[in-house]
Amino acid sequence: MRFTVRHAYAMSSDDFWSRMFFDDAFNAELYEKALNFEKYEIVERIEPGDGQLIRSARIVPRLEIPAPIRRLLGGRVWYFERGRFDPESQSWETLLEVPALGDKLDVRTRMHLQPRVGGGSDRVLDVRISTRIFGIGKLVEGFLERAMRDSYRKAADFTNAWWAEHGDDAGRSERPLRDSSTDDARNGEHPDNEA
Repeated sequence: MRFTVRHAYAMSSDDFWSRMFFDDAFNAELYEKALNFEKYEIVERIEPGDGQLIRSARIVPRLEIPAPIRRLLGGRVWYFERGRFDPESQSWETLLEVPALGDKLDVRTRMHLQPRVGGGSDRVLDVRISTRIFGIGKLVEGFLERAMRDSYRKAADFTNAWWAEHGDDAGRSERPLRDSSTDDARNGEHPDNEA
Protein backbone atom coordinates (compact mmCIF):
# COMPACT_ATOMS: atom_id res chain seq x y z
CA MET A 1 0.00 0.00 0.00
CA ARG A 2 1.24 3.47 -0.88
CA PHE A 3 -0.22 6.86 -0.08
CA THR A 4 0.82 10.49 0.19
CA VAL A 5 -0.13 12.98 2.88
CA ARG A 6 0.25 16.71 2.24
CA HIS A 7 -0.13 19.58 4.72
CA ALA A 8 0.47 23.33 4.54
CA TYR A 9 3.19 24.73 6.81
CA ALA A 10 3.56 28.39 7.74
CA MET A 11 7.37 28.27 7.71
CA SER A 12 9.85 27.79 4.87
CA SER A 13 11.62 24.51 4.24
CA ASP A 14 14.90 26.03 5.50
CA ASP A 15 13.28 27.19 8.74
CA PHE A 16 11.62 23.83 9.27
CA TRP A 17 14.80 21.78 8.85
CA SER A 18 17.26 24.15 10.51
CA ARG A 19 15.15 25.51 13.37
CA MET A 20 12.44 22.97 14.19
CA PHE A 21 12.68 19.38 13.05
CA PHE A 22 15.81 18.50 15.03
CA ASP A 23 15.02 20.73 18.01
CA ASP A 24 14.69 18.71 21.22
CA ALA A 25 12.13 21.02 22.86
CA PHE A 26 9.92 21.01 19.76
CA ASN A 27 10.04 17.21 19.46
CA ALA A 28 9.33 16.63 23.14
CA GLU A 29 6.18 18.75 22.96
CA LEU A 30 5.13 17.33 19.60
CA TYR A 31 5.25 13.69 20.66
CA GLU A 32 4.28 13.95 24.31
CA LYS A 33 1.68 16.74 24.22
CA ALA A 34 0.31 17.14 20.69
CA LEU A 35 0.38 13.45 19.74
CA ASN A 36 -0.15 12.22 23.33
CA PHE A 37 2.43 9.46 22.93
CA GLU A 38 3.42 7.65 26.09
CA LYS A 39 7.12 7.84 25.24
CA TYR A 40 9.46 9.37 22.67
CA GLU A 41 13.11 8.62 23.38
CA ILE A 42 16.10 9.30 21.14
CA VAL A 43 18.25 6.16 21.37
CA GLU A 44 20.83 7.07 18.72
CA ARG A 45 21.96 10.25 17.02
CA ILE A 46 24.84 10.26 14.55
CA GLU A 47 26.15 13.22 12.58
CA PRO A 48 28.65 11.90 10.01
CA GLY A 49 29.90 15.43 9.31
CA ASP A 50 28.57 15.78 5.78
CA GLY A 51 25.31 17.45 6.83
CA GLN A 52 23.50 14.15 7.19
CA LEU A 53 21.88 13.18 10.43
CA ILE A 54 20.92 9.68 11.46
CA ARG A 55 18.49 9.44 14.34
CA SER A 56 16.71 6.50 15.93
CA ALA A 57 13.90 6.88 18.42
CA ARG A 58 11.97 4.42 20.55
CA ILE A 59 8.30 5.40 20.42
CA VAL A 60 5.38 4.17 22.52
CA PRO A 61 2.12 5.55 21.11
CA ARG A 62 -1.28 5.54 22.76
CA LEU A 63 -3.62 4.00 20.19
CA GLU A 64 -7.01 2.35 20.11
CA ILE A 65 -5.99 -0.82 18.29
CA PRO A 66 -8.47 -3.34 16.86
CA ALA A 67 -8.51 -6.57 18.89
CA PRO A 68 -7.06 -8.84 16.15
CA ILE A 69 -4.07 -6.53 15.75
CA ARG A 70 -3.61 -6.17 19.52
CA ARG A 71 -3.53 -9.98 19.87
CA LEU A 72 -0.92 -10.14 17.10
CA LEU A 73 1.25 -7.57 18.88
CA GLY A 74 0.93 -9.25 22.26
CA GLY A 75 0.00 -6.25 24.40
CA ARG A 76 1.67 -2.85 24.55
CA VAL A 77 2.70 -1.39 21.21
CA TRP A 78 6.08 0.24 20.63
CA TYR A 79 8.37 0.72 17.67
CA PHE A 80 11.66 2.17 16.51
CA GLU A 81 11.76 5.00 14.01
CA ARG A 82 15.11 4.88 12.22
CA GLY A 83 15.59 8.01 10.15
CA ARG A 84 18.16 9.70 7.95
CA PHE A 85 18.24 13.34 6.88
CA ASP A 86 19.78 13.99 3.47
CA PRO A 87 20.88 17.64 3.25
CA GLU A 88 21.28 17.50 -0.52
CA SER A 89 17.66 16.50 -1.21
CA GLN A 90 16.36 18.17 1.99
CA SER A 91 14.46 14.99 2.86
CA TRP A 92 13.91 12.74 5.86
CA GLU A 93 13.55 9.02 5.20
CA THR A 94 12.44 6.54 7.84
CA LEU A 95 12.05 2.87 8.45
CA LEU A 96 9.62 1.91 11.23
CA GLU A 97 10.46 -1.31 13.04
CA VAL A 98 7.87 -3.05 15.22
CA PRO A 99 9.88 -5.70 17.11
CA ALA A 100 6.77 -7.78 17.87
CA LEU A 101 6.23 -8.27 14.11
CA GLY A 102 9.81 -8.62 12.87
CA ASP A 103 9.94 -8.84 9.08
CA LYS A 104 6.15 -9.28 8.75
CA LEU A 105 5.74 -5.49 8.55
CA ASP A 106 7.70 -2.98 6.47
CA VAL A 107 6.82 0.72 6.83
CA ARG A 108 8.92 3.35 5.06
CA THR A 109 8.39 7.08 4.70
CA ARG A 110 10.00 9.94 2.83
CA MET A 111 9.25 13.51 3.86
CA HIS A 112 10.21 16.69 2.05
CA LEU A 113 8.89 20.24 1.86
CA GLN A 114 7.89 22.15 -1.25
CA PRO A 115 7.76 25.97 -1.31
CA ARG A 116 4.32 27.56 -1.54
CA VAL A 117 3.47 30.60 -3.62
CA GLY A 118 3.11 33.48 -1.17
CA GLY A 119 5.30 31.90 1.51
CA GLY A 120 5.42 28.85 3.69
CA SER A 121 5.68 25.33 2.37
CA ASP A 122 3.82 22.08 1.84
CA ARG A 123 5.04 19.08 3.80
CA VAL A 124 4.77 16.02 1.57
CA LEU A 125 4.99 12.58 3.14
CA ASP A 126 5.16 9.52 0.92
CA VAL A 127 4.35 6.30 2.77
CA ARG A 128 4.80 2.67 1.80
CA ILE A 129 3.33 -0.07 4.01
CA SER A 130 3.85 -3.73 3.25
CA THR A 131 2.65 -6.66 5.37
CA ARG A 132 3.21 -10.38 5.28
CA ILE A 133 0.57 -11.34 7.85
CA PHE A 134 -1.81 -14.12 6.93
CA GLY A 135 -5.49 -13.27 7.27
CA ILE A 136 -5.25 -9.74 8.67
CA GLY A 137 -2.55 -8.04 6.59
CA LYS A 138 -5.02 -5.67 4.93
CA LEU A 139 -6.57 -4.85 8.31
CA VAL A 140 -3.10 -3.93 9.63
CA GLU A 141 -2.35 -1.78 6.56
CA GLY A 142 -5.68 0.06 6.80
CA PHE A 143 -5.26 0.67 10.53
CA LEU A 144 -1.73 2.03 10.03
CA GLU A 145 -2.85 4.30 7.20
CA ARG A 146 -5.63 5.82 9.34
CA ALA A 147 -3.33 6.20 12.36
CA MET A 148 -0.56 7.80 10.31
CA ARG A 149 -2.89 10.23 8.53
CA ASP A 150 -4.34 11.28 11.89
CA SER A 151 -0.91 11.67 13.56
CA TYR A 152 0.55 13.69 10.69
CA ARG A 153 -2.52 15.96 10.62
CA LYS A 154 -2.12 16.61 14.35
CA ALA A 155 1.62 17.13 13.85
CA ALA A 156 0.98 19.72 11.12
CA ASP A 157 -1.50 21.62 13.31
CA PHE A 158 0.97 21.59 16.21
CA THR A 159 3.92 22.57 14.01
CA ASN A 160 2.08 25.62 12.69
CA ALA A 161 0.97 26.64 16.19
CA TRP A 162 4.52 26.17 17.53
CA TRP A 163 5.92 28.30 14.73
CA ALA A 164 3.37 31.06 15.38
CA GLU A 165 4.36 31.13 19.05
CA HIS A 166 8.12 30.42 18.86
CA GLY A 167 9.13 31.32 15.30
CA ASP A 168 11.74 33.89 16.32
CA ASP A 169 13.14 31.61 19.02
CA ALA A 170 12.66 28.22 17.36
CA GLY A 171 15.69 25.95 17.27
CA ARG A 172 17.49 27.52 20.20
CA SER A 173 17.34 24.48 22.53
CA GLU A 174 19.53 22.32 20.29
CA ARG A 175 22.29 23.19 17.89
CA PRO A 176 20.66 23.58 14.45
CA LEU A 177 21.52 21.42 11.48
CA ARG A 178 21.79 22.53 8.20
CA ASP A 179 -3.50 24.78 8.02
CA SER A 180 -3.16 21.26 7.64
CA SER A 181 -5.81 19.82 5.44
CA THR A 182 -5.38 17.81 2.30
CA ASP A 183 -4.58 14.13 2.58
CA ASP A 184 -4.36 12.83 -0.93
CA ALA A 185 -2.58 10.97 -3.70
CA ARG A 186 -3.30 7.36 -2.85
CA ASN A 187 -0.83 4.97 -4.47
CA GLY A 188 1.63 7.78 -5.26
CA GLU A 189 5.27 7.24 -6.14
CA HIS A 190 7.63 6.36 -3.31
CA PRO A 191 11.36 5.85 -3.60
CA ASP A 192 12.72 2.46 -2.59
CA ASN A 193 15.62 4.01 -0.69
CA GLU A 194 16.78 2.38 2.51
CA ALA A 195 16.33 4.46 5.64
